[in-house]
Amino acid sequence: MHASIRWALAATLLTACNQHPNTGSAGTDTSGTSAVSQEVHGGDMFYASDTLPAASSPGMLIGLTLHATGDAELSTDYLNYFPEIIEAGPWLQHGDTISMVLKTVDVAQASPDTMVFLRRQHTLHYLGKGYGTLGLVLHEQRKPDAHPRVLVMWVHPQKTTCTDRKGQQRECLQVAFSKVPPDAQTHWQPLPEEIRKFTFVPGHLQQVKVLRTPRHSQLADSHDYSYELLAVLSNH
Repeated sequence: MHASIRWALAATLLTACNQHPNTGSAGTDTSGTSAVSQEVHGGDMFYASDTLPAASSPGMLIGLTLHATGDAELSTDYLNYFPEIIEAGPWLQHGDTISMVLKTVDVAQASPDTMVFLRRQHTLHYLGKGYGTLGLVLHEQRKPDAHPRVLVMWVHPQKTTCTDRKGQQRECLQVAFSKVPPDAQTHWQPLPEEIRKFTFVPGHLQQVKVLRTPRHSQLADSHDYSYELLAVLSNH
C-alpha cells in the first residue's frame, strides 16, 4: 500500500506512545496546531486526501486522525465493496515533522510501518514513496460522520470464538474481504456482530452482500457497526 521508510524518530516513537504529542519533551514545536481542530475535535486533528488513482478500484481515499492521546489512525478506502483498511499506532511531532509507527488492525502478523509527514500550515506531505508521481498530500478538515455502506464478504464454513461488544466470549462468524476465498486461516477475522437475516450453514462457504450501518456518527471500533444481509451471492 505504501512503502516503509526508516527514520531516526522511529525508536523514539515506541517509547513515547503514551506521551501527549502537544505537551511532549523540550524541543517539540506545537505552534502549528490548528485552533479549528482543537475546538472541533477536542484536541484531535483529522486530515484527508483528494481521491487518488488506484489500479484495481475506482479510486482511493486516505484519512488520518491524530488523537490528542498520542494515537494515530490511518484509513485507506478503495471505494469498492471492501471495508476500509485501518492502521493504528503512536504518533509524535518534532518541529514541522510528524511521524508515526502503524500496524494494520485485525491482522495478527502485520509488520510495523513507519510514516513521516512534513507539516505545512493545514496540510501534511508524506515523505515516502508509493503514491505515484504526485505523492500523498493530506488536507486538514472536519472529520466526516460515518455512513451506511454496502460490503461483500466471505463467511467461513466454521465459527470461532470472539468477544462481543458486551465483553463476553461467544461463538461468532469468521469473515474475509477478498475477490476469492482466502486459503490461509490467518486471513479470516472474527465478526463480533450478528448479520441480521443471515442463516449460517455449518460446512458451507458463503459469499454475501451486507449493509454495514454505524451505530454512532463517530466510530471507536468494529463493535460500532451493525450488519444486515442484502443477498447471498454464492453458497458452496
